[in-house]
Amino acid sequence: RLLGDIIIYDGISYIAVPGLAGVEVTQRDDLNALFLAYGASRIWNEIPVERDFFGLREIVNFIADTAEELRMDMDQMFMFRMEGEAEYIRFSAIHQDPSDAGRHTLGRHEVAKRYFTLENEPVKIIGAWSSAENWGRYTARNEHVRLYFINENGDKAGYIHDITLKENAMLYWPNC
Repeated sequence: RLLGDIIIYDGISYIAVPGLAGVEVTQRDDLNALFLAYGASRIWNEIPVERDFFGLREIVNFIADTAEELRMDMDQMFMFRMEGEAEYIRFSAIHQDPSDAGRHTLGRHEVAKRYFTLENEPVKIIGAWSSAENWGRYTARNEHVRLYFINENGDKAGYIHDITLKENAMLYWPNC
């Protein structure tokens, strides 16, 4: 059963679960996942970002442009991080009803999502890039990038559906 979203940022693991009063985030190391994309880098190159992002599409385009500039293999999956001030995030955490014994399908996955918002908070974002060939494996169908976040207080986290990220963020790029 899918009972939350796992976010691992800088070696620390969190689980975000929908609760009665909003998303509930716990720092834990005893987590299990049906699927988990994980990337690590001993050295992260810091790239200052001196612009706003209005929506996921702008972040996807920025990551693609940066990857091309740095001569990354765009056909390979890679991870990246961002830190900055989110003006707005629409996010979800998943919780499949434990009494539902049916197989988890794409339709049930959509029903299991609970949506939340966050405004004007510092956030840490972990992202995964996937080539079009691997859409649906590392990222959602028809998407190059999958983004999760944890806020600075560690009490909000989840899968990002929409975002406005203010200028002066920092992109952390793996040193490959």
